[in-house]
Amino acid sequence: MASNTSNLSFPNWTPPAIKTIDFGSNCTTVKSFLETWFDVSVYEDVGNMTGNDQNVTFWVPQTLQSQVTEEYFRQALPSNLREVATYGEILEWEMSLRNTYARGVQEWVDLAAYLNDTDSLLLDTQYFEHIIDRPSRRCQEEVCELSFEWEELGDVNGPGIFINYILLLIISGFYSAIAFFEAIRQLYRDRKEGRKGGYGPPGQPHPPGPPRSSFWVRLYRSTKQSFNGFADAAAVFSLALPFAIMIPHILADAIMINSKDFILQLWVSLFSTCVSVWLYRIGACIRRVERAKRRQIRSKKQTLMTAIVLSLSMPGFVILVVFLHIFRNKMPFKFDAFWDDVCDNGEILTRRYVMIAAGILVGYCLIRTFVVEAVMSCLASRGKKQILLHNGPINAQERKRRFQTLRNYYQTIRYKDERYRNWMNFLGLFDIVFLGVLSTGILVYFHLFRQELSKRTGVDLFADNWSLGQVLAASTMIPVVLGFGHSLITDQQ
Repeated sequence: MASNTSNLSFPNWTPPAIKTIDFGSNCTTVKSFLETWFDVSVYEDVGNMTGNDQNVTFWVPQTLQSQVTEEYFRQALPSNLREVATYGEILEWEMSLRNTYARGVQEWVDLAAYLNDTDSLLLDTQYFEHIIDRPSRRCQEEVCELSFEWEELGDVNGPGIFINYILLLIISGFYSAIAFFEAIRQLYRDRKEGRKGGYGPPGQPHPPGPPRSSFWVRLYRSTKQSFNGFADAAAVFSLALPFAIMIPHILADAIMINSKDFILQLWVSLFSTCVSVWLYRIGACIRRVERAKRRQIRSKKQTLMTAIVLSLSMPGFVILVVFLHIFRNKMPFKFDAFWDDVCDNGEILTRRYVMIAAGILVGYCLIRTFVVEAVMSCLASRGKKQILLHNGPINAQERKRRFQTLRNYYQTIRYKDERYRNWMNFLGLFDIVFLGVLSTGILVYFHLFRQELSKRTGVDLFADNWSLGQVLAASTMIPVVLGFGHSLITDQQ
């Protein structure tokens, strides 16, 4: 394959080998040259260029800004040659080097296609290594200003939406405090009534106490009543978010996803999913306490949106991960991977933390399901043996009757067994605390990542990039507030 060296010789000087000269001595010049080197705006379709499915070392621009290029290569020359070389000779020298490198890339691509092998073939990358890569790392601070701009990130990461996330976390924390208080009070009530000798039959609520009409009581009651509307709004947002992220990428002309945007979008979707699951568990805890106070049998009519979230929120997040990963792998020449490698100063910019947080959420849901089944199996073990005990063969009708009896037995444990109710109350309290801490941690890491990007781009996280969509996102809590106010006024009347 073609070498990266040039055999050019001019009347008054001979170009030195590129590995013997320093291209990173002037960081301002390095930044200017890399700006023209990575300028893809002058090409109609970068994805159809030679080697586009390879890494950035296969990117060889067809044209460069002549004045910047001449200055960059002149600065790299030894001092005794800078005044000797003419403007045209330096450009001819650079063109010869670049064309030789481009031929090497083309030969590599053709041979790899012929042999169907990309692992054993080596590409001479001296040109890229000495003229692009090493100067970039030496002038990291200046060069990384070119890596990306905040405007390249998706609108889903804007200030209005982030304010919405903060409000979502605060209000969810407020509801979790209510649920925690109610559950603790119910545990105390169960313990007190258990000492007195049992519970009344289902359907007979506690005798009504004296009327409470103070403002704080009405405020507390109205807050609880507004929970379903808030949880449903969060559920709708969680379900719609992955599709809102994917559609712009599908409709875009260019298949380009910035890795920072990729990570931000994963944080966004994961936080929304975690909060939705958290709200579902808060609602389950509140409903369990209300049923216990009223001696009611559990209703099979669950809130539709919370049921949908449980079945679709995590799959939606997984689909988003796969979708963004596929699109990112199709990014021509993997430019963004090069900038990440050069400019990444810390692990905060990796996807690992997102995957760890998602794994914790999924793992907790699986472990929780196992714990509930283990508790039920323990409490029902003796009755299950008696129901399924049989001597000799049984017919299909008898088998069906026994399994129906077993289901009824499980239902009895769920609704009437004090031990099961206590277990579920304790587990509900742990749900609230664990999922609340996890949601807070996800938002904190998301914000740390946004702060890192803010430092690199000089964009204020809350003052810049406001749009109509961001205003609407920040105001999505208004319907919940209106519903809360309506509930408070109605209760007061």
